Amino acid sequence: MAKLEVQKADITTLHVVNAIVNAANKSLLGGCETGDAKLTAGYELPAKHVIHAVGSRWSNGKKN
Repeated sequence: MAKLEVQKADITTLHVVNAIVNAANKSLLGGCETGDAKLTAGYELPAKHVIHAVGSRWSNGKKN
């Protein structure tokens, strides 16, 4: 089983990581629904991949 480690940090400074998670909006990559995620290359970031995850938007305890 692979080891999983979670860190809260500046994504531009994380070296030697396979993937980072980025909060995204629904318009990402032609549409990504709430609760879904898309994987892209890390490009110029030190991470190999970026996981763009779309979460719910909340304001004053109300959805949307």
